[in-house]
Amino acid sequence: MFALLSWLIAWQTGDISQLLGALTMNQSMIVMLMGVQFLQLVAMPKREQDEALPTGKKAFLRTYLGVHLFGSVINMSAVILVADRLVSMNPLSKQQQILLTRSFTSAACWSPFFAAFAAAMVFAPNASLTVVITTGLGLACIALFITYFDVLKVANNSLDNFVGYPMHFQALWLPPMLAVLVMIGHELMPDVKVILLIALLAVLISGVVLIARFGAMSASKRFLRQVTIELPSMKNEISLFLIAVFLARVWRLF
Repeated sequence: MFALLSWLIAWQTGDISQLLGALTMNQSMIVMLMGVQFLQLVAMPKREQDEALPTGKKAFLRTYLGVHLFGSVINMSAVILVADRLVSMNPLSKQQQILLTRSFTSAACWSPFFAAFAAAMVFAPNASLTVVITTGLGLACIALFITYFDVLKVANNSLDNFVGYPMHFQALWLPPMLAVLVMIGHELMPDVKVILLIALLAVLISGVVLIARFGAMSASKRFLRQVTIELPSMKNEISLFLIAVFLARVWRLF
């Protein structure tokens, strides 16, 4: 109501210079968020229901990197997937909770498929994609070491009993490949907005991989379901970004 009242006052005084920005500023970000949703069709790791949960330091590292890389592409879905598998055996321990939250959130430092990255590129359009990603990767590595020592401290300086997720690294080809393709695409087409390039690549790669895995008929059905069912479920998230830019433009009126 406050935003609508402010726009009414601005219209009465003749100052509507921010109206176009309020309606268009976050459109490219929303397009990226919707495009990235298609990656869930091809990026979700297998649940490995019949495989025993690994333990020890290697289990910690595999779980951390798995959640981090998959989370960098499919966001919260990776955390939910892994947590659901772990909690099927026992309640999540404090060590597991630390790992899941840190491994996922640290991906926001560099992943071009995060809303945080899209926001940064929208509000700093001249930022270097290469610098942002490489710097963010450095921060993510620091987060890994900090998390390792924090979990080690909670576990009384021993990770022998740490229970992780049976992540197979041969399934982790998609996240790094997508990041590389985005950087290459940006170098070849510098005039195209990065977040629009991300959305385009996400949809194209999802379609190609679906056809290669399931054939054209089955791929089209899965793609159609994503458009008709999954994308509409994003209405709350999309509304959040629309309202945010609307309120931001209202603030400039004062």
